Amino acid sequence: MLRRTLLFVVIVGLVDAASPVVRADEPPVALDAVLALPLSVGSVALLTAYDEAPGIRPRLLDALKDAQPDLRAAAARVLLVRGDVGALTELAAAADVEADVVAAAEQNRALLSLGGASHDAAVVERTLRLGPYPATVVVETFARLRPASLVTHLPQLIDRGPVSEALAHVIERVEAKARPQILQMALAAKDAVLVDAVLTQSREDEAPLDPSAVEPALRHADAAIRRAALWHILMADVDRERTSMFGPAVARLRESMPVHVAQAGADADAAFERFLVDLWDRRQGQSTAAGHWPSTIKAFKRRRMPHDWTFGALAAVCVCPIRNSPR
Repeated sequence: MLRRTLLFVVIVGLVDAASPVVRADEPPVALDAVLALPLSVGSVALLTAYDEAPGIRPRLLDALKDAQPDLRAAAARVLLVRGDVGALTELAAAADVEADVVAAAEQNRALLSLGGASHDAAVVERTLRLGPYPATVVVETFARLRPASLVTHLPQLIDRGPVSEALAHVIERVEAKARPQILQMALAAKDAVLVDAVLTQSREDEAPLDPSAVEPALRHADAAIRRAALWHILMADVDRERTSMFGPAVARLRESMPVHVAQAGADADAAFERFLVDLWDRRQGQSTAAGHWPSTIKAFKRRRMPHDWTFGALAAVCVCPIRNSPR
């Protein structure tokens, strides 16, 4: 399936990229000659080069009903590229019975893009019976076109395979006021990837989330989520170069921190979590003692630290000035 998907994306993607150039000039082949070709992904993709003509839509609708799933997928993409809203009824009918995940993803993308929010609920319902790939396409399309629809339908889609990773790549398209809701969904789904993406994007937009939104992440059972929240708090403080609004939240975390984290010991995850809290204390001028840094360094030496957090810790030492007096 991956090979088919990549091949299809390459073929149609090249046509998408070339179509504005081709349309600027006279197409090199007469439309009648293209319509006379046997149905194939290539002959369907060529139709992006022509202005509206009576024979184009019937040709694409024939391809949409073809037995070959690649051809059905190509027809849906070309209808989208051409902006053919007149084919929405046929696209919806094809999507209702589609069993191929690549073709279904293309049909749903076209419906969401051409048909507007009126198709959202039906597309999500169809997606739930298919696999993770169509769900990923739906999430990306929502994020690109209608972030409000993404917030509405994400609870149904968030556990569909690699949806969170796809959303993490497009989270910048989601308006800031919707991110606390997405963060809550990610926490409920125990999705550390999406939690980290939401926190990171909020910080990069110079709009760190309110402590009330982040504190549940600090108390989460998943260590990766707690570390992501602590890192967000530290970097938000560094970026703003002022006493952070997150101080009370970190204080509550310190008071309720599990014994195994407070002791740090030989557990690399616990050692790094304690290290982040120690680093916070130093930035606030609240501690000059060695704290739990020795156990953290020991974990580094034993190579027990998660690879990505090892570099994060070293970066923190470089970018976070240690303050010995309150700011």
